[in-house]
Amino acid sequence: MHSETARACVTYNGEIYNHRELRRSLEGLGYRFATDHSDTEVLLHGYRAWGDSLFSKLDGMYALALYDCDSSELLLVRDHIGIKPLYYWYGADGLLCFASELKALREARVFPWDLNPENLRSYFCWRAVPGEGTLISGVKKVPPGAILRFKNESTSPQCSYYWVPRRTDEKHNLVDLEDTLRAEVRSHMESDVPVAVFLSGGVDSSIVAALAAPLGLAAAYTIGTDGKRDESSYARAVADRLGLRHKIIKVDGVRFERQLEEWFRVNDDPVADPSAVALMILARSLREDGIKVVLAGEGADELFGGYGAYVRYMLAVRLRAVLKWMPKVTGWIDPRLPDLMASDGPVFGGAGQPITCRVLDQILVHAERASASRPPWPVPTDGSLRDAMLTDQRNRLPSDLLARTDRASMASSVEVRVPFLARRVMEYANGMDEEYCVQPWRPETKVALKRLAAQYVGKDVVYRRKVGFDLPLEKWLKGCLRAQCEQLLHERVVPWLNYDGLEQLYARPRSIGRLWGPAVWSWFCLEQWVRRWGGRGA
Repeated sequence: MHSETARACVTYNGEIYNHRELRRSLEGLGYRFATDHSDTEVLLHGYRAWGDSLFSKLDGMYALALYDCDSSELLLVRDHIGIKPLYYWYGADGLLCFASELKALREARVFPWDLNPENLRSYFCWRAVPGEGTLISGVKKVPPGAILRFKNESTSPQCSYYWVPRRTDEKHNLVDLEDTLRAEVRSHMESDVPVAVFLSGGVDSSIVAALAAPLGLAAAYTIGTDGKRDESSYARAVADRLGLRHKIIKVDGVRFERQLEEWFRVNDDPVADPSAVALMILARSLREDGIKVVLAGEGADELFGGYGAYVRYMLAVRLRAVLKWMPKVTGWIDPRLPDLMASDGPVFGGAGQPITCRVLDQILVHAERASASRPPWPVPTDGSLRDAMLTDQRNRLPSDLLARTDRASMASSVEVRVPFLARRVMEYANGMDEEYCVQPWRPETKVALKRLAAQYVGKDVVYRRKVGFDLPLEKWLKGCLRAQCEQLLHERVVPWLNYDGLEQLYARPRSIGRLWGPAVWSWFCLEQWVRRWGGRGA
């Protein structure tokens, strides 16, 4: 879309929830609109009025490119936490390519498509490459909350940040939290089409459903599995309590395997999160029912301390003086504990840690293990719970969870909105005292959020053992996917992998306990990605 004076042009993907409020402010400044509803036009006028300050005013999810004719600059901008993706390649000759999908850059065919093994360790550590990097040399991601400014005479873009997750000094109470969440859920419900909710039966999605139900939710959708950790019965109880039409979509090994080919086609920047396949099945079911917009509880765990990993981290920090002298014992208790015992201070491997440093050294060839350019992992932290959660907000959320959700849903043209990740909610959460998030000695997680949820859906749903969305990966990798895994081990296509170590790992599921499934799945996804997207093709 061009501005009315043709002095600016924008191409844009996303949704601005406060566009009507911004429109009124711009009209007060004298700007006239050609449309009565377009948030894209608000972006154009907003940039003319406020410049870079516009992006600090936006409440939404977006990736955009904006060309300013007056300054001859092109801006690439991504939303504050990376809900929407944006990739680019910038050559030494000034050629710029950008797209919402990595495979679009592949098809441009204007630069070499070479695999980048330097980010392989990061991929295995986080189930995706965090930060700006990718597994293709020279291709980068626009960081969340960043403005990249390109000029013709420049050899590299200028980067500035309009927002990053950080500690805040604001102190609030439970009433403030409820009011903030209610306001964001209301803004996220604005739509010209019916809005549904992903309902897992846990605290986060139950709160979203409870706050959205009086506003006219169309239905609630839940994934059920054939595993022991299926939570669909809890989701059914919440839906009944809220009076929501509810649909459970069962995913078994056969249905999971049948969907894999489609997921690997979509997964062009590899994310090794198995729940993505189930989310894709769920999104397809929504679309078949005519639902195009859905709310989700994504991000609450990273903001309010919802993972058992945070309890493990806090206990390790407090006991590390004792535990660091017992690496064999701690590894027997939990294979992830030795990674927390670094001699130079506390470290954190992320709440979704799918692998350990010991296993990494087993499956990567020596050159990749010893690479001086590899990012440190686990990540050094200051020993506080908030710093661990900020690590996940900066790494795991944009690279793994939000990427898999966007990819899996948009494959069916379903838009997922995440009210917990609105900036106001994030700033609220990052100012909370640790004891309102995690109390490790009890242990209890998400203390404040559970108190709020209990008011809406009852203590029986809230105060139970956290299960989390989990698929029976070990059963499927050794069952319906066994032939594929054995074929991949036989072909040995990826030169940076130690296949002897991988064969030993695959043969011994109990070697690293519950981490076996996630570690093997990360390898399985990498193999599929290299075969589909690693080469340019004809």
